[in-house]
Amino acid sequence: MVEVEEFGKDNGLVHEAVVTGRKVGAGRPFWSALAGSELLFRKVFDLVEAETGGPSSARMVSLKIARKILGSNRVYAGARVAKKWNVELGDDLPIRFTEADLQNAALDNASGKADFRLVRVLGRWSMRELHARFGIDPKKQPCFFKDSKWWLGSSEDKWANRKPTPGYYLFDFAGKWGSTSWDVQDVHIQASGSDFERADEVALVEAVLTIFQLTQERLLENWYHWGPTLASDGLRVCVGDFDDDGLHVDWHHPGYDDSGFLRVVRSRKFRS
Repeated sequence: MVEVEEFGKDNGLVHEAVVTGRKVGAGRPFWSALAGSELLFRKVFDLVEAETGGPSSARMVSLKIARKILGSNRVYAGARVAKKWNVELGDDLPIRFTEADLQNAALDNASGKADFRLVRVLGRWSMRELHARFGIDPKKQPCFFKDSKWWLGSSEDKWANRKPTPGYYLFDFAGKWGSTSWDVQDVHIQASGSDFERADEVALVEAVLTIFQLTQERLLENWYHWGPTLASDGLRVCVGDFDDDGLHVDWHHPGYDDSGFLRVVRSRKFRS
């Protein structure tokens, strides 16, 4: 506290910051915006900490802090998730994101640019095991769409039998970049930051089914997430269109760009 108070009296350093800022175009509107928004100031602070290796750049978060930052309605904790799936959780895994990661996500949520949620993925089931667990009967929700069968054949064993990595995932459910090709979407993902990637389809489907079971909220209801997985014929797998008929598993040529229904759920990469 003494160090912070003494810095506040260091008019020379403050003046130097203003002069340097002026060189890059930071005038009164910039400083006014920074002074008037704690979230914005936090984002700038965390960026500087990350660049300089400051302590907050490596500080992982607890569930309590995650709820405080994102809001309790956007955090789906391991104990609650495991209870709904009727399995034993054991010792929960740590959240592999920093306060800075969640603060930035909260800022994007507040601006309407994103719908970030922190979801515990148990990672105990492959896509096919999820299909077997929930079935195809629309009278028993949630379920899978009965006519989506192409991926149940042996040709798709490599990915359809794969289980996702367990952990807390930070998904952006806003659904971005429809009406563009898969490759153009990849350009957008890279432009949004090196810390983001396409959500893993299996982890995402588990998260969507978890949230529906907990809250009855039907995410990906009218659109698909176009994922990173290659089907056996070279087409890209997509999941979603989660309506009353059930969750669809489909695939499209990566050059296809004529559908606003093929979007992207971004996933924040884990911190090691």
